[in-house]
Amino acid sequence: MMKYGLTEVSVVPHEKAGGALGTVAFRMMPGVMVESVAAHVGIDIGDTLIGMQMRPVAVPVRLARRRIGQANLVAARTRPKLIGGARARYE
Repeated sequence: MMKYGLTEVSVVPHEKAGGALGTVAFRMMPGVMVESVAAHVGIDIGDTLIGMQMRPVAVPVRLARRRIGQANLVAARTRPKLIGGARARYE
């Protein structure tokens, strides 16, 4: 938490509040809970919309495999924000 500058919160997840996986993880690995994370890359299996767990500018990555069984497979990476307006030059 300190290494990545994450914000600690007080919470005890329970399965009836939409957190069955979080509840199991909390019981198996007691420790610090953080408010949010921001990933650099991600894979979305079954349209779970991982974008909210990623850094601000996500870019789709086209994969050779588009499905796992009946579930859609999508990947994304992040890049720095482009700032400076119309006259700025980007690499």
